[in-house]
Amino acid sequence: MDRLILKGMEFYGYHGVLPQEQYLGQRFYVDVELSLDLAPAGRADDPEQTVNYARVFRLVEEVVTGAPCRLIEAVAEKVAGAILEHFPVNEVLVRVKKPGAPVPGHFEYMGVEIRRRKDAVHDGTPGGSARHPSTAYIGLGSNMGDKKGYLRAALEMLQEIPGITLLRVAPFYRTDPVGYTDQDWFVNTVAEIKTTLSPRELLAACLEVENHLGRVRGVRWGPRVIDLDLLLYNGQVIDEPDLVVPHPRMHERAFVLVPLADLAPDLVIPGRGGVRELLAGVGRQGVEQLVEQL
Repeated sequence: MDRLILKGMEFYGYHGVLPQEQYLGQRFYVDVELSLDLAPAGRADDPEQTVNYARVFRLVEEVVTGAPCRLIEAVAEKVAGAILEHFPVNEVLVRVKKPGAPVPGHFEYMGVEIRRRKDAVHDGTPGGSARHPSTAYIGLGSNMGDKKGYLRAALEMLQEIPGITLLRVAPFYRTDPVGYTDQDWFVNTVAEIKTTLSPRELLAACLEVENHLGRVRGVRWGPRVIDLDLLLYNGQVIDEPDLVVPHPRMHERAFVLVPLADLAPDLVIPGRGGVRELLAGVGRQGVEQLVEQL
């Protein structure tokens, strides 16, 4: 099989197990080799029959400079998965090199090399099995500045993240604040996505979008320019210190249930019941659909 090669791509990222790596960041070098049939492009001298180098570079850049991973093994998996998802290649080889690895001694770099095929996007676990796309629901809200504008920007950023496909978005709703009520009203919605990211990777992607748009965490349930919550992930139940799915209290919140019911009224929230029945139980709580949408 023919190969396209991009070698020695340099990016600055925040991947690593140690806190200083995630805070200070460091350089990473990435090589990729894409396996595909180059004969049609070569014979016709036609750029449309091959893969655009610049697009591959930008996709790799988005992954390496994006949401932090603890392991460069995970970075390599995300790069491979993104390339296989977005380009007509049969196989991809990815090398991720870490010249500044915090290891005592002299070395050129520490690194990993993986090879993945189109028919087997792996889940990143040792000997990983194929990761099939999962359906997830993300709640979005804003009550500062251009509220609808922030929601639109967040949705655009989500659909540009490798491994995320935006399927549907519920209408925008005007909602009253809950918990901390001395603040402006919110605009809320829910997005349905398909994703090859794990729940933790998806949460990290949501936090990255919040940070990019200027989210500052202050008063609990207080004002925010943007808020992204991982509500549901493929029917899974996860209870970890920094990741709980289904999202706590979503079954009590009309500002979540109303837009979720627009997308999937028959959906069941694990351990809580059906969306339609839960919404009937709590009522709309003053949630009003806005006329202007996306």
